[in-house]
Amino acid sequence: MRLRCVFGSVLASALAGCTLLVSADGLSGGDRPVDAGSSADVDAALDGHADATVGADAEPADDAQAPVLVCPQGALLCDDFERSSALGAFSNAKGEVTISSSHAHSPSRSLSAIVSQGQPAPTLETTVSGPRVRLSFWFLAPSAPSVAYIIRLAHLLSGPVCDWDFTWQLSLTQSGLTTDIGTYDSAVNPTCGPVDLASRALLTSAETFDSKWHHVVVDHDVSAQTRRSTIRVDDGPSLVDTLTSKRPGPVDSVLFGIGIPCVQNGGGCFDWDQAGDYGVFIDDITVTPLP
Repeated sequence: MRLRCVFGSVLASALAGCTLLVSADGLSGGDRPVDAGSSADVDAALDGHADATVGADAEPADDAQAPVLVCPQGALLCDDFERSSALGAFSNAKGEVTISSSHAHSPSRSLSAIVSQGQPAPTLETTVSGPRVRLSFWFLAPSAPSVAYIIRLAHLLSGPVCDWDFTWQLSLTQSGLTTDIGTYDSAVNPTCGPVDLASRALLTSAETFDSKWHHVVVDHDVSAQTRRSTIRVDDGPSLVDTLTSKRPGPVDSVLFGIGIPCVQNGGGCFDWDQAGDYGVFIDDITVTPLP
């Protein structure tokens, strides 16, 4: 396996084997977005769950039955991927992020993110304003990872790079779906590793990889020194996590990344080193300010 970026010591290995170590090159720059149809069989890599003739004119799968997404008033970001190119309202796109019509939450297309051997992590990212935001999106993971890696689906990073006051991430493992919060302090750990981290399970493997769309809602609050994350998946309970920041004031912007922004195996973000691809579908993203 080839390491893209290691941020110092591996911390919190006892926390379900998960560390929140973010690749610096996943935060800026990036490749141009890939148009749907430029790789017509891209979704066929997802373990036979997609048609090998996926394209902009293909018939949507049966899971495309939900109503059309209605953007909330005052939304900072609203995207249902009903277009031909991946970038849309996002600032950066890299890796194999494409528009797919093989699966959709609503109405007929979704974002397809696929990790391929030696290719950049497939990611869309943008910065949203405000210390209190709510992120909502749907994901479909057709199968569990074939290896014991941590496949990150999304993250919210608040503060300067490698000195993030508060970080949240959502990840897939062979055991299911997990959520993690952390804080970084470059004065304490200049190698860009977390100085505090907490991880917990959200869904089991059977619940996660059930060929169904799952709804994630996260309230990310960095308006006070006690940073707070509240997450709910589907109809499950709301789970609240807090961390105390070294900074008393609010953080006015949050870096949002989604797709597969990081693949972890013990620590750091790595290039995918498996011969077989792995991918997920994401749809109906909204980011709104919280009062």
